[in-house]
Amino acid sequence: MTNSRLDLSAIRRRSGDLDKLLLIGDADLATLSALRSALRGLIDDATVGAIVDVSLLGVLDHGVLGELLGARMRAASKGISLVVVCVDDRVFEWLERSGINELLVVSRTEIAT
Repeated sequence: MTNSRLDLSAIRRRSGDLDKLLLIGDADLATLSALRSALRGLIDDATVGAIVDVSLLGVLDHGVLGELLGARMRAASKGISLVVVCVDDRVFEWLERSGINELLVVSRTEIAT
């Protein structure tokens, strides 16, 4: 049995009216709590719009989808927009197959902030 260390980094940046969260690493059951906390902080601090960039995630599981939907609902309750950005073809196709792009905005183009 190999021992693997799962890791998730979340880098936040603000530019103008947009708050951006860049996720790097693995987003799965082991890191779900950290993901939830990062998304909550992003939405709580955002005033106009929030961007979540998932392009650099190596591992994603379906728990990520639930957390993204929860963030969308939080953003909607505050009256702000939430966009998920993914320029990585593999990750974008996974998101598309999941059907989440029918429930929230998923962009293949990086949004300048």
